[in-house]
Amino acid sequence: MKKLILAAAVALFASTAVANKMSLDNGEEAVAYRKATFSLLAANFGDLAARVNGKKAFDAAIVSQRVANVSALANMPWEAFAVSGSDKADSEALPEVWSKADDFAAAQQQFLKAVAELDAAGGDQKKLEAAVGAVGKSCKACHNSFKA
Repeated sequence: MKKLILAAAVALFASTAVANKMSLDNGEEAVAYRKATFSLLAANFGDLAARVNGKKAFDAAIVSQRVANVSALANMPWEAFAVSGSDKADSEALPEVWSKADDFAAAQQQFLKAVAELDAAGGDQKKLEAAVGAVGKSCKACHNSFKA
């Protein structure tokens, strides 16, 4: 748990530092912003999934906080894909992000829909299990198609 908190704090500091010094008008900065927000999403969602799926103790307060964090972060990375030059910057994004923009937008919407269902699950563990599964499935689908 301490490692997760430390990792989240470091990622938050890094993302705050990046966000404070950029205006998302530079490809390299946009990629740094995307990476920071995806790192925070991964840290929060990974801990949430472990708690909901029984790999860690289910603590309703922590689960609620993780859901809130995932919901707050869910919209953040997408605008950075549209920044001029972000398709040329060093990242794991495949060219299909831009060449199949409609498919990429549909994948984003599927993720956001799944996150909304996660948010709506409240403290019901069965609903949370299904919602975590749907979010994970949307992440995997997008990674399979758009991430190296």
